[in-house]
Amino acid sequence: MAKKIKVTNRGYGIRHTGKTYPPIDAKELAKALGADSITKSMQVDESGREYFECDVIAKDGLKSLRVYKLSDTELIAYKLLGEAEGQSFFLCLFMGRHVESFHNRVCGYQILKPTCKGMKLRVAFYEKV
Repeated sequence: MAKKIKVTNRGYGIRHTGKTYPPIDAKELAKALGADSITKSMQVDESGREYFECDVIAKDGLKSLRVYKLSDTELIAYKLLGEAEGQSFFLCLFMGRHVESFHNRVCGYQILKPTCKGMKLRVAFYEKV
């Protein structure tokens, strides 16, 4: 038997009335809340390269992409999309995605020293040339 979930009209408040929490599909929840993507935490692939994965929520379905950390020597094949500074990588990612068609273009990033006082890091996002 399905558990009852009461959705209130106080913001995004969801009141759960069952004894155990129902399984939640993060992608469906994000889509319902109007998000355009879900970004997973940093990972390392089998060759030792650092990357993050992002599930882009689009009208025509879900698209997954991997965005790799780039070395200085790899930058020859990439073009800068934009830079963002902030207190965390995910805040910089949020700011960086204000570039037009960001999710369709981004394929690399570099973490740089911040230029603004009080910021922890600066992230540059790149697209393939």
